Amino acid sequence: MSIETILALEAEGLSTTISDYTRDNYILSYTRKLIEYEYPKDKEVLLLIIEKLVSWYADNYENILESRYITNKSAHTKSYELLKELRVLIHKAG
Repeated sequence: MSIETILALEAEGLSTTISDYTRDNYILSYTRKLIEYEYPKDKEVLLLIIEKLVSWYADNYENILESRYITNKSAHTKSYELLKELRVLIHKAG
């Protein structure tokens, strides 16, 4: 999928998945902005947001998977993988 397609189809679900888990105001802000910004117009800001969210997942992913209270673990796995894919695609796009 292209960057534009991933953002059009998946950004809202990705944002909601993360927002349902965390109360970290910075992460909540990044998830809202992920939906607001457009690619390629806002490429640099989108890449920064994606980097922040990938970093957040790197720090929290194991806790999410191990938690008995999280019922949508597969959604988190999908979100984390999509963010990593977007990061690679944007870097490749130059």
